[in-house]
Amino acid sequence: MNNIDKYEALLNGLQTAICLGIHCLYVHGNSKIVVNQMMKDLLYKDRKMEVYSEEVRKLEHKFDVIELHHVLRCDNDMEGTLAKLGFVQD
Repeated sequence: MNNIDKYEALLNGLQTAICLGIHCLYVHGNSKIVVNQMMKDLLYKDRKMEVYSEEVRKLEHKFDVIELHHVLRCDNDMEGTLAKLGFVQD
């Protein structure tokens, strides 16, 4: 998965959580770039990633609490599987 795919998986996960009525969400992701961009610790080099980030920000207000945490790839078996399940290619 590239970083655009990871943003799509994040958006899909957020939309699913909203539909399920979840108000407190802890997101674990293995893309340090995506997590850091969402936590405002990293600037955007790619306009597409900035647009995806803006879409995520539009959904953030629907949660009472939302936290993003970076996990190392070697520690993310479950997160990687869930992200792949949440990612739907057109």
